[in-house]
Amino acid sequence: MKNLTKIAAASMTMIASFRFAQKTHEKAETKIPQPILTAFHKEYANVKKVDWNEEDGNYEAEFNLNKTELTVTYNAKGEKLEVEKEIKSTQLPAAAHQYITKHKSGAINEASKIEKTNG
Repeated sequence: MKNLTKIAAASMTMIASFRFAQKTHEKAETKIPQPILTAFHKEYANVKKVDWNEEDGNYEAEFNLNKTELTVTYNAKGEKLEVEKEIKSTQLPAAAHQYITKHKSGAINEASKIEKTNG
């Protein structure tokens, strides 16, 4: 049990360090460039609660839509770069699921589908 606690603590530290290293900064909506807000509200007009982050000069909007967690990334011009959609692990392609199962001990806790706008 002590080893499990140490592993969990180390994992949390690594995750926290990784997020910090990505230079991600939470932003209030008032600090988001207007072209991004215009593009976001045009496509997601019914979304009321959005968490904004800035990462490497791009802006991420994290929100829930129809009980699904989404992250949409925009560049400073308001052009959508990608959409990350939370999916169930059972929705992963069979080959991906088999690879992960073979190389990782334990269950898959989270999975996402990322669609880039440039293909």
